[in-house]
Amino acid sequence: GGEGGTGAVVLQERAHADRLAAIIHERGGETNPPKTPEEYARSFPALRSGRDALRFAVDLENAAIRLYLEAIPFLSEPELRQTAAAIATSEAGHAALLRGELGRPPAPDAFVTGRSQKG
Repeated sequence: GGEGGTGAVVLQERAHADRLAAIIHERGGETNPPKTPEEYARSFPALRSGRDALRFAVDLENAAIRLYLEAIPFLSEPELRQTAAAIATSEAGHAALLRGELGRPPAPDAFVTGRSQKG
């Protein structure tokens, strides 16, 4: 069961956001302000159960994996490519943990791309 595992996922997601914000600031950029809880609530689907929340979280993780992997070829600096690959790897671990919580196989495909239809 999930509290330790899913709690660690939340902490890792915060660390990813902090690392990306640091990279942006190091390069003279500015990050967008965080959304308010009300803004998040408006953009979330209706989650009627814990299983709904887990399925939604798997979908979010898969979207993140896909976007990080698609971004890698466009990143000019090795450090940026390494960061994107490391975060994609972490997201794949999160997706596996969440799928396990749903009673599904942790890795439904041989290669994790974020595009699984089984996931």
